[in-house]
Amino acid sequence: MSLFTQLIFQLSKISLEQHNDVNLGRVARKRKLERKSQKPTKNRRTLPPFQRKTYPEGIYKGILKEKGLLD
Repeated sequence: MSLFTQLIFQLSKISLEQHNDVNLGRVARKRKLERKSQKPTKNRRTLPPFQRKTYPEGIYKGILKEKGLLD
């Protein structure tokens, strides 16, 4: 391989890598937007304090008692 063809080959390799990086960035941005657009589930943190349920015995046991799975 002559020096010229080696140079062209290296340049094309570099441009391909850069192109892939750009695509990866685009995909990451798209996923981030998808995550943001999903509505958060109604858990303790998203509800204002006066609407939150408080469980004196702890949240896990409280929820189980509420569903009737714990006596």
